[in-house]
Amino acid sequence: KDMVPSALSTCLWAYAQLIDSVLPYDIQTPFQALAVEIPHKVKDMNKPDLTKCLWALAQLKDVRPLDVKKLVPAISAHMTQFDEFQLSPELAANLLWAVAKLKDVTFPILKPERKLQSLAWRAACSARTLSPSDL
Repeated sequence: KDMVPSALSTCLWAYAQLIDSVLPYDIQTPFQALAVEIPHKVKDMNKPDLTKCLWALAQLKDVRPLDVKKLVPAISAHMTQFDEFQLSPELAANLLWAVAKLKDVTFPILKPERKLQSLAWRAACSARTLSPSDL
């Protein structure tokens, strides 16, 4: 509850990283605590934090599908002033990956489809500046 928005997004990202090495029920309680707080803190998150949350939820799509379907619209609704050209190449690539992975979840920030095309173009044009791990 006292966690600042950037710490919350970092914890969600770390949770998503752990899910392959830890049994899901071993860390279910911490996830529930994060999931409850995200809708309350999302309005104070910056674009990197929002992108990090969407990336983490894309990682968790198969493990926590109901939570993901609930949290993605709450997060993406706060990216209404989304400008894909103001994202760093790494953030553009991460957001594009998350959108592709979460293709069955609504993303109001990417309507019309031109936004998605612009995001893909931004990521593609910046590919040579990305590190191999970001590709």
